[in-house]
Amino acid sequence: MSKTKTKMKDSENISSEEKEKFKMNRLASKGFWNKTLNKFWPERVLHKPAFRLEIGKLPDIPMPSRNVLFLVLMGFMGFIIAGGIYDMTRTTIPLSYSNIGGYITPDFFWQDLHEQFIIEGIGFAITIMIGFGGTYLIYHSTKHFYQPGYAYVFIIIGIVMLMISFFLAEVMIQEKGVNFYSPEF
Repeated sequence: MSKTKTKMKDSENISSEEKEKFKMNRLASKGFWNKTLNKFWPERVLHKPAFRLEIGKLPDIPMPSRNVLFLVLMGFMGFIIAGGIYDMTRTTIPLSYSNIGGYITPDFFWQDLHEQFIIEGIGFAITIMIGFGGTYLIYHSTKHFYQPGYAYVFIIIGIVMLMISFFLAEVMIQEKGVNFYSPEF
């Protein structure tokens, strides 16, 4: 306790020039300050700010379940694959009509590989969704490995949905006028 009293008394007897010299010597002992600061730079400028910037916390947004994310991604992929962007960028007509022998019949498929009606894109999107749904049911059946009856039902329904979507896609492509399998072989 006596040491602190003597230091306080000594600090009262020190002149302001000596205090400034002491501060500069203390700064000079640090290599960074000695190299970068002018020796007349006031030390009181180099202090930590005394205020805190309070930013309100944003509310936590709950994360949707994986099933919802999967369905949103599946819908987006179906939209892209079915030609949704093509329909949005091109001025396509929704449907066409033919006059065959005095009867007006709708044409659902454009007989060209590089063009499509809007109804054709919607039909193909539904076909793709059926296939994605079958794939999801097969995936869902793997979660119920220890309930074989439940898993078999999901696998069978999923495989049937995949086969239906493949068949519908094949019919739609043949109606468009494109054959993947040549009848000559």
